[in-house]
Amino acid sequence: MSRIKNKVAVITGGNSGIGFGIAQAFKTEGVKGAIVGRNKETLATAAAQLGDGFIAINADVTNLADLERVFAATAEKFGKIDVIVANAGAGTTGTVADTSEADYDRLLDLNLKSVYFTVNKALPYMNDGGFHYFNRVKCSTSRLPFIRALWRCKSSCDLFGKSLFK
Repeated sequence: MSRIKNKVAVITGGNSGIGFGIAQAFKTEGVKGAIVGRNKETLATAAAQLGDGFIAINADVTNLADLERVFAATAEKFGKIDVIVANAGAGTTGTVADTSEADYDRLLDLNLKSVYFTVNKALPYMNDGGFHYFNRVKCSTSRLPFIRALWRCKSSCDLFGKSLFK
């Protein structure tokens, strides 16, 4: 029997890529919950493919009101939340020399600040003993000069995640 069967999960960035793959794997294991994304078209397609047991929530993880709405809607539909997958994120192209302050701020908001506040806004809706997962796969390409800022965000998320379990 699966350790996560009948658990409730919220997967940010669950409408495509790795996040959608996680949602598919969770569904196979008997998990139900919500996928979250900004792109309405890919969100609708992903929700249709997942079928029953998952809801799609159009939200921007850099917007705190949207995050609150995500967790409230998920808890209303499924009850307390057991698993958070903070997967939403993106990189930027360019070097340190040509990255603007606005680009840097967007990168930090999406890849670092949103992870912190995803956990922050989820806590009131979580079961005791629930757990968090941060997708750090993107760190494997961090040796490329134009992805160093993303690497710093993901490293910070890694340390944040470790601090939650101390």
